[in-house]
Amino acid sequence: MWKLKNNPLHCRFALVWLAASVACAGCGSKTPHSDKPWSNVKVTVTAGSQPLEVGQVTLLATEGSTGVDAGGVLDASGRATFPALPGSYVAVIQPLPPPPGGVATDTAAAADATGARSIPKRYRSPATSPFAVEIRQGEKNVFTFDLAP
Repeated sequence: MWKLKNNPLHCRFALVWLAASVACAGCGSKTPHSDKPWSNVKVTVTAGSQPLEVGQVTLLATEGSTGVDAGGVLDASGRATFPALPGSYVAVIQPLPPPPGGVATDTAAAADATGARSIPKRYRSPATSPFAVEIRQGEKNVFTFDLAP
């Protein structure tokens, strides 16, 4: 039998074991929507036929849709790839959050570090975005959104 009271090493082991047990309590739980058929989505965002190099695209499930909100950050070529559930969505294009610590130090990046200047406000809200999409299982689900000024 262990004497936890008289042995500090055993006491520490018991505390670590207890903490690990509590941390893993939810490990066997199911991830929401893991039993549903996800599809790959590829989005390209352009502004006047040039790729939007900074920003993020979010697909917001429309009311009554079987979809779940999904999205991704655009790369330097204006592309984002992410999984989404089949359903009806409206796409919004938004600036990135500001960099930690404030402003970027590189002059080119500082000019529009979040993409806020490049993305007209109407594309940032589901109420005003013209980009309605339907994600279908087993299809390519490739979309291009051009941000007209």
